[in-house]
Amino acid sequence: MKIIADFHIHSHFSVATSKDLIPEQLEYWARLKGINVVGTGDCAHPGWLRELKEKLEPAGNGFLRLKEDYRRKDVMPPQDPHGGPFFILTGEISGIYKKNGKVRKVHNLCVFPGFPSAEKFQTRLGKMGNIESDGRPILGIDSKHLLEIVLESSDSSFLIPAHIWTPWFSVLGSKSGFDRIEECFDELTPHIFAVETGLSSDPPMNWTCPFLDRFSLVSNSDAHSPEKLGREANIFDTDLSYTAIHSALKGGEGFLGTIEFFPQLGKYHFDGHRKCGVCWNPMETIKHKGICPECEKPVTKGVMYRVAELAERSDLDSAPNRRGFYSITPLPDLIAEIQGKKSSSSKSVKEEYHRLIGKLGPEFHALLFSPLDEVRRAGGELFARGIEKIRNGEIIIEDGFDGEFGQARVFDAKELKSLSGASLFAAEPQAMISRDRKAKGSVEFDIDGFQKLREKYSVGPKIADPSPGVSVETEEQREGIEFFAGPCMVLAGPGSGKTRVLTERIIHLITEKGINPASILALTFSNKAAEEMSERVLKKRPDAEARVSTFHAFGLSILQEHLEKFNRRPPIHIIDEEEKREMVERISGWKAREIQAGIREIAAFKQDGYQPEIPPLVERYGRELEKSGVFDLDDLIYLPLKLFREDARALEQYRLRYPWILIDEFQDINAVQYELVRALAGEGSPNLFVIGDPDQAIYGFRGSDVRLMARFQKDYPDHRLISLGRSYRCPAVFLKAAGQALGKEEALDGRPESRKVHVQLCETESSEADWIAGRIEKMMGGVRSFSMDSGISDGDTSEGAESFSDFAVLCRTSAMFAPLEKAFAAHGIACQVVGTRPFYEREPWKPMINRLRRIFFTGKEEGGEGTHDPLDAELRRRIADKVDVREILCFLAEGKDAPERDMDRMKAFAGEFGNDCERFFLSVATRLGMDDYDKRAEAVSLMTLHASKGLEFNVVFIPGCEDGIIPFEVFGKKEEAELEEEARLFYVGITRSKKYLFLSHAAKRFFRGRVLQQKKSPLLDRMEKDLLFRDKREARKLPGPDAQLPLFR
Repeated sequence: MKIIADFHIHSHFSVATSKDLIPEQLEYWARLKGINVVGTGDCAHPGWLRELKEKLEPAGNGFLRLKEDYRRKDVMPPQDPHGGPFFILTGEISGIYKKNGKVRKVHNLCVFPGFPSAEKFQTRLGKMGNIESDGRPILGIDSKHLLEIVLESSDSSFLIPAHIWTPWFSVLGSKSGFDRIEECFDELTPHIFAVETGLSSDPPMNWTCPFLDRFSLVSNSDAHSPEKLGREANIFDTDLSYTAIHSALKGGEGFLGTIEFFPQLGKYHFDGHRKCGVCWNPMETIKHKGICPECEKPVTKGVMYRVAELAERSDLDSAPNRRGFYSITPLPDLIAEIQGKKSSSSKSVKEEYHRLIGKLGPEFHALLFSPLDEVRRAGGELFARGIEKIRNGEIIIEDGFDGEFGQARVFDAKELKSLSGASLFAAEPQAMISRDRKAKGSVEFDIDGFQKLREKYSVGPKIADPSPGVSVETEEQREGIEFFAGPCMVLAGPGSGKTRVLTERIIHLITEKGINPASILALTFSNKAAEEMSERVLKKRPDAEARVSTFHAFGLSILQEHLEKFNRRPPIHIIDEEEKREMVERISGWKAREIQAGIREIAAFKQDGYQPEIPPLVERYGRELEKSGVFDLDDLIYLPLKLFREDARALEQYRLRYPWILIDEFQDINAVQYELVRALAGEGSPNLFVIGDPDQAIYGFRGSDVRLMARFQKDYPDHRLISLGRSYRCPAVFLKAAGQALGKEEALDGRPESRKVHVQLCETESSEADWIAGRIEKMMGGVRSFSMDSGISDGDTSEGAESFSDFAVLCRTSAMFAPLEKAFAAHGIACQVVGTRPFYEREPWKPMINRLRRIFFTGKEEGGEGTHDPLDAELRRRIADKVDVREILCFLAEGKDAPERDMDRMKAFAGEFGNDCERFFLSVATRLGMDDYDKRAEAVSLMTLHASKGLEFNVVFIPGCEDGIIPFEVFGKKEEAELEEEARLFYVGITRSKKYLFLSHAAKRFFRGRVLQQKKSPLLDRMEKDLLFRDKREARKLPGPDAQLPLFR
């Protein structure tokens, strides 16, 4: 049974597609075209899958068919003799990720045998990212992982790499693809048995690559409107069933070949620059070394060039497993040409199209199989001659290049005129797919000659490998690293090598000075910073087990060692903010506002250092903590200091244990931490090495005091002061602008690059968010085909902006995240959100963790005595059985619909603790929001300015640069010291950027229930105009939802 199938299409849920892409219209147009099996497209989209379930029903052969109630009754195109058309569940997924050191942008077509497997697949993807903003979701998912998910959905689900040669979004694409299919899918490659050639290539082009011999070469329309169905398709001779089609594609009998679009018409067939009017074949590109003579920039290399790069076969007749193919042009285009119409969608063309279909049968039959005498009787001599020329490949083509579709004509003007009204003889009908059929000019030059020419002109590698930079310490850095004994303070601005100095100093002390690693204590403020420092040290000295810790983790270790002195017993329980509030309410009987004031009083006392006289509230609170056998977070520093003040023996033990102390981010230290360090270091000239930057002191709200840097210099008058005066991260312009925001005339030396700070005015917070998302899309060279089609991007990436992870958007407060997350979803941009609080303090984790904490520490039922909760009983059993914390949390998360990224994050986090619930809860209590940042995530970082501290990105956006947001005074005016800290916070944000910096402000902003209309930030006014590039966003019209670029013009 001869079957024609088109697997790859889209729905009306995809960006820039026709609203007519609904099952009713797809079924109607499939009948017009003569397609027996049509893909649904977009089956990962929840809305589309619901619509499909409503309108389609199982056909009994593994396919689906349109329910009778939805069939169009107004017109009756030719009936499918096999009872179709049938639908097969398919969907394209876009993955943008890093692999083997490069950013990959790969599209894959996923195929499913029924709704259960498609729903299972959709559920998995829905937990990984946004799958509702576009019918073809864009996720930061590795193609190999995607294949795993497809295979797990059903034994007969499969994946086809889509349009494998497209420069930007394909497995073999020149911009972001691989050189072999195996490089993409690794050991799972045997599960790939078919690849889609795409509109810009045909079978002979693919036959030049022996590594593709084992794959079935399929072709599909990738239609964005029903009329475009079947511009490419597949021909089978099998039973009409899912199983038979699946088997034929896997290499069994029955896959005959394809119906092809002329590849020269594809918009990325040849090389060139559309704007410059330069179009080259690969030979010309080689001769020009890939450089456009007009603009002197690299040309966009098309599919033919990429095929030639990877080609290893010039004798196409020797290619095994060759299948036949037809190259066609759409019937409406031939009719329009004969009628002299510019558009194939004109009324007269449509009328003639439907008349001819009524006479000859479906379009494919008319184009390929209908005897020419029948064609002549139905459409006349000129029409018959046109059909004959199409069948013989006698088409006049202007090649497509750099996003510009090619143009095709069946007749030249002279021929059209001479043939009008002439009497032509009929040609012999064509046989059903000839295996000897040759493409007319798709491989129009000698592949061997191309390879030799490429060597002659020394054209570089296919995908360039970035050369790792080599760096050595500067004289100032070396001074800090090699400083030996006594107190030392290093002033280290952003990007000046602070972390390097600290880690290399530890290694130097161990390697060059013979210091015992166990006698070195390095303290910092975040788990991420501690982990990074420890990793760097161990990478160079695996035996260097120096103590690298956060202040809280170090304080906790002291409490654990002296627990009985604080009248506590294991396990150690550190209460959270909610438990603290309940405790203060219990001992005071106060209302909410008074309770909050009491909590602030307690925290301020504990953060201010050791004091013999204790206020009554703090004393009552302390007794309640002791009575309950718990600590609060501030106790982790306050109580060790109290121990050292009251127990000289304990203090001396720690002084002997750690005679070498290093402190990171010293500007963020508070009074109690400073006193703890002073006590530990001892009097005189201790080996105390601190490093920090007073311009980056941003934690005054939690007790940090930048004045302690000056106090250090006073307390240790014989200290060495070292300044790292050059930033190796930031361009000099950014540093100058950042310094001016602080009111400083002098700035760090930076990289001498000719860049400016881009300042953007937007109308609202929504237009600001859309501008940021659009800018990211443009700089990345597009994240989807629509990026280029709509003019958002020209396909070229900005240097250093190739990956989502190169970008960060830094907000003054997490309350600004919502419009940005919405815009990112609309543009198909993956993002990771990092706030001031860890991810597990949000739903659904917080109540789960609270419940597990209650059961672990108290064993009590949630409803109190006399109640019995089966879930609590199960948790007690699992804890008693020493079940891993990770497994317990996964059990609690069942049915909670947690996003997969959060599930993976929780599994990774909880997995570190095995079955040790105590260690897990201690980590939960001390972890910071900034510790959520995953540098491996292929996502834009959306974070607060505070959370960005210590990080760096190639591209930084800071939205909300308005008076009232930066500095933040929405809820009241700040004092001078607070305003200075706000300026330092802005300085921190600016200096996260390595290459590009965008500062934006909105004329109107909806913020926490109020509308703000404020001027730009006064901190921007401090910056010299010469440092800035100011811009105002203008409204931009995008193609309408029904737009699909024409194939012929």
